[in-house]
Amino acid sequence: MSSWRQLKLFSDRLLEQRQGLKIACIEEIAYSQGYIDDIQLRHLAEAMAKSSYGRYLLEILNDRAHPATVQSGDRIAVGSL
Repeated sequence: MSSWRQLKLFSDRLLEQRQGLKIACIEEIAYSQGYIDDIQLRHLAEAMAKSSYGRYLLEILNDRAHPATVQSGDRIAVGSL
């Protein structure tokens, strides 16, 4: 693997870790834009539930069902709304 590719993978993982978001998660984008609903997202996520990606999609549904209370002064990552 080239050093450029390794650097790109590292930076993507670091960003995902810090922001709590996946990069180019097409299912998340489709869900947030209303192209798919909860049932469709759950179906897609359950098909990948053994992977961290599938678990991430299930967390999106769980977070939507049980939203955390935002306190004054809390920082919210751009794109997480």
